[in-house]
Amino acid sequence: LGRKTMSLLVKNQLAAWKAFYWEAFGITLDISQIKIPAHQNGWNCLLVVAQGLTPEKIFRAMKKRMPAWKYLDNLDSVESVRKTDKTYAIWVRERQEADEELKNKSANDLKNDGTNCVTLEERLLLEMMYFRETGKHLDIQNITLCAGSRLPYGYVPCVYWSGVGVDVRWCYPGRACGDLRARAVVS
Repeated sequence: LGRKTMSLLVKNQLAAWKAFYWEAFGITLDISQIKIPAHQNGWNCLLVVAQGLTPEKIFRAMKKRMPAWKYLDNLDSVESVRKTDKTYAIWVRERQEADEELKNKSANDLKNDGTNCVTLEERLLLEMMYFRETGKHLDIQNITLCAGSRLPYGYVPCVYWSGVGVDVRWCYPGRACGDLRARAVVS
């Protein structure tokens, strides 16, 4: 993308995130302070995570907008590689299903390969924004392995649309199969 096109893309997406945060959380997002990672071709969806958000807060806000279920009572036991001690942005691929390129790779494989992957917080926010913009859900045929996060005892959160709601579950860090796929990020 050219510099002007890229600038417009970032500006439009930041404005959408600002509106989203006000609507969903009552948060006034200061977009002037967000550090945007360097863009890479193929990663055209900017995802902004507001300071102080936790997986449980995001899940509760999501559940007000769509049916959702979670395996754990409190998702705040999840540890993620990126912290929400400040607002940050990442790039993800703009697609409904998790990355085909990462199928048949476990969270352990991805960690060993040094693949930077989406966290649970990021995947839940991506679901909310995708639904806001399209009226559709993510991962209706596959499951996003949130390899950037870990539950207690090392389990890995995974998220998908079950047909009746957003489903947040877990899997073993060594599990790999064709429909369990991470989403790579640029941070």
